[in-house]
Amino acid sequence: AEDALKELLKDGDISVGISAAKALAKLGNNYALISSIAQLKNSCWEQRYHAAAILEHVGSAEAVPALVQALHDQNWKVRASAALALGKICHTGAVPSLGTCLQDDDIYVKVAAAKALSCFEIFDGVLALTENLQHSSEEVRREAVGAIGEIGGPEVAPVLQRGLDD
Repeated sequence: AEDALKELLKDGDISVGISAAKALAKLGNNYALISSIAQLKNSCWEQRYHAAAILEHVGSAEAVPALVQALHDQNWKVRASAALALGKICHTGAVPSLGTCLQDDDIYVKVAAAKALSCFEIFDGVLALTENLQHSSEEVRREAVGAIGEIGGPEVAPVLQRGLDD
């Protein structure tokens, strides 16, 4: 059964890979963790993205250094997925790198970093996302408002009100 689950990690459907990784973890098998960390160095961005997504669900502190490195990936989907994985693992060693991601050019990476930082009860991400409430793109504004609302925290209500007023 474990060999079949290991093969399913390679499935093109990310939800299948995540389910297989969770099943392996429940069996006490850390193959998904080890192989996903290795896949973060794959030349194909889709494989790196899948690896980061799997680590979001089965990651441990062991994955933190590789995920921090993935925050510098050339592909925004990989960076965003790595940030979400670090938020799920919630290891304080990731905080400085996640803070840097709040300055990323891509709104989805900023949102992921802000959400990740909220697990540490660091709400700097809300302030970093406020500049996007005035962005010319409706999609960027919508993502910023959604993320700010999801993150919550003491300063969210006035920030969202300012965004609605504008």
